[in-house]
Amino acid sequence: MTQKFFKPIRFHLIIDAFDCRVSLLSDKNFLIELVKKIAKMIDMKIIKGPEFAKGIQENPGLSIFAIIDFSHISIHTFTYSKELSLDIFSCKPFDYKKVENCIQNSFKIKDKQISKSIIDTDFKGNSVSDVEILEHKNHKFMFVNEYLWMWDTPQEKDLQKNLADKAYGDVLVAGYGLGLLPEYILKNSKVKSITTVEKYNSVMEKMKSIGPIYGKVIVNDFYKLPENKKYDCIIGDIWPDIDAKFLKDYVRFKNKSRKLLKKDGLLLAWGKDYFEFLLDKKNLPPKNKIL
Repeated sequence: MTQKFFKPIRFHLIIDAFDCRVSLLSDKNFLIELVKKIAKMIDMKIIKGPEFAKGIQENPGLSIFAIIDFSHISIHTFTYSKELSLDIFSCKPFDYKKVENCIQNSFKIKDKQISKSIIDTDFKGNSVSDVEILEHKNHKFMFVNEYLWMWDTPQEKDLQKNLADKAYGDVLVAGYGLGLLPEYILKNSKVKSITTVEKYNSVMEKMKSIGPIYGKVIVNDFYKLPENKKYDCIIGDIWPDIDAKFLKDYVRFKNKSRKLLKKDGLLLAWGKDYFEFLLDKKNLPPKNKIL
């Protein structure tokens, strides 16, 4: 008899949905059936549950939890803020997009009302991902977990070069991608050193297979970097798109960067002008603004 083994990888999906119908967020039976539907959809067997619990008075809502054959599925609802958080943790790979579509259809919400985080790691805590690079008309397109993340069209090259030309001193880059930014930064005479932090080792392995690696690269989560070393310039490109729904990602990046910058250091980012405009529009406290 043969025995089937799975790779030692943990597949973790977190979905946050906003502006959901309160009647659905507080419907225990609806949420229990939703967990069952998701488990069946991703070919998981429920071993125990779904069980539910009510939220406290200050934060009413429901929590639904089910133990599946490879880990768990949980849903937490927040009726005051009309939000929902779904968490699926598994040792078996599953289709993230199916789950996202299910939540979107079940709550009848639009793209801008949902955000997704994928945190795939091996059992040593190293991030992993499915990376594919396709070529079309002499241009490369990088897909990470089936999401188009980076490309090297002329317009993109111009944007990356403009960022690189503004850099100086000791530079930290968040996100390696196709390596356009590090390559351009190395040509900048004002730059002393360049360090790139890339979350996914699979991105670096893929890039090593198609060409040279530019500058020093650290495989780590940008947000877990120690803050003892300071940089003259930090450049970030670690959100999927320049869109209002990624404003929180930009603010998080900015706050972490300020802990890594030298005094009077320079922070650059893809879409910075647009995100800063949104911050001004929201009238956030001055401490959240880049000086």
